[in-house]
Amino acid sequence: MSRFSQSSSQRPPPHRLSQAASRPHEELSQVDLPAEEVERLIADVMRHMLFKNHQHYGVPVRREELVQLITKTYKTRNLANHVIQKARDKFRTIFGIDMRELMRPRQQKNVKNSHSSQSTAADTKCYVLKSALPEELRKKHVDTQEICVTSSLTLLVVSIISLCGEKVPEETLWLHLGRCGIKPDVQHPSFGDIKQCIDSLIRQRYILKEKVSGADGESFVYELAEKSLDQAVKLKLDAFVLKMVKRDGLSFDSSMTC
Repeated sequence: MSRFSQSSSQRPPPHRLSQAASRPHEELSQVDLPAEEVERLIADVMRHMLFKNHQHYGVPVRREELVQLITKTYKTRNLANHVIQKARDKFRTIFGIDMRELMRPRQQKNVKNSHSSQSTAADTKCYVLKSALPEELRKKHVDTQEICVTSSLTLLVVSIISLCGEKVPEETLWLHLGRCGIKPDVQHPSFGDIKQCIDSLIRQRYILKEKVSGADGESFVYELAEKSLDQAVKLKLDAFVLKMVKRDGLSFDSSMTC
């Protein structure tokens, strides 16, 4: 991808560029970097986030990707934290977009060696782009019919898993979806291929799918992922579920059997 264009008046003086180029992998203090170089790194991070969001809409970008993008030339301590935070600030002030930081809920299971365990532990943060517009304005000016349809299925799936204690066997999830007229091998008139929709929710980190071994052999379970566990999302989800339960005269304990 091409870099953000800079006019000659914006480029740092030649002697400063040569100094930076002569020691690209040295430990530099943040103040030693030209301001233009810091701005370039911020632009690189923003471009990377926009490209990834366009390529795979809604799929979070691992922090590790952004750090590698920043530190491939400069190994300055805390530079990555500074650049990522500045990119988040610019997204909000310029584009009205929230570059939301998400935490993975836990380490992955079935890690077989210490090297893999360390790699998994380090991959604890990721980022996703989300409109910072108030909900009423977003619904009026941004959300399309397709987005609304997708959001409704997402809300349904996440609500089922949430009511089942944030983890549910695969057959139980399909049982409850079937009660809503949604079956795995039947093309839905609004949602289309349901299995593809579920796979999309997994890629977007709304839910996780894991294989488990039991007395009856191997099976799969679904549980909430970091997008659904984000505090802002969880509050909205709880409010929605409570509203539905009260409307039907049920309680959280009796509303669903999992």
